[in-house]
Amino acid sequence: METPGKTIVRGFTLLELLVAVAIFILLTVVVAGLVDSTMLVTIRSQERLTADGGARQALDQLGADLRLAVHREDLAATMQKQTGNDRLIFHAQAEGYGGNRGISVIAYDGSGAQLRRGAGGTAWDEAGKQLVFQNPTAPQVKEDDYDVAAADVFRFELAFLLGDGRIIPEVDRLFAVQGTPDADRVRAVIVGLASLDARIRERLTPEEMEELSNALGEAKDGQELLQSWNGELNQSSLPVQIKNSVRLYQRFFPIHGNNP
Repeated sequence: METPGKTIVRGFTLLELLVAVAIFILLTVVVAGLVDSTMLVTIRSQERLTADGGARQALDQLGADLRLAVHREDLAATMQKQTGNDRLIFHAQAEGYGGNRGISVIAYDGSGAQLRRGAGGTAWDEAGKQLVFQNPTAPQVKEDDYDVAAADVFRFELAFLLGDGRIIPEVDRLFAVQGTPDADRVRAVIVGLASLDARIRERLTPEEMEELSNALGEAKDGQELLQSWNGELNQSSLPVQIKNSVRLYQRFFPIHGNNP
């Protein structure tokens, strides 16, 4: 029986407090999970954008170098086809990282699971329009004249489009000499790159990185690199997370004459 003139204040029971605390904790966990998921998606998107940017920038640079390439019979471009990453060396009217900068020996190579660009300045005789070099048939770039073109790229492969539409994995000469039939001339260099974002790469052992690199095979007659690599990557036994993290690129670079 209530006493007249007195107000009775009812508080929460212990059970009600426990339920309220439990709901608050549950909501906190849900919100934290959403925040973590959003941050993870943002980080992954940023890493992919970074990898994309690095690979595309390297392809743009290679295209610019090839447009400036010097096409002369006494300057043989070197294509070192090998198991795994290839190597391409040629002369171009581009600045080098050191030495005389009138012309450079340009090199692209994927050794060390990174795409590197070398640019070694050499001499240019303006009066006679002749290049001064010691061994024109085997141009070399000193190690000091290399820089990392794309740190996330672990695979660098070359193929070539000929005048008759054939795609072949190797050619004797990149730039045609006088008398080369149009059907056998190289019309475009096909460059394939594969990159893996740094977050995944750091978690892989050297053996796993080698397995991933080997999963992307060598260039084949009549096949575009991107087509071959997509099939080989899908059929490999690598974990899905790694497969989904690999980014594949292919670009055709037309060969235009530039013969000073």
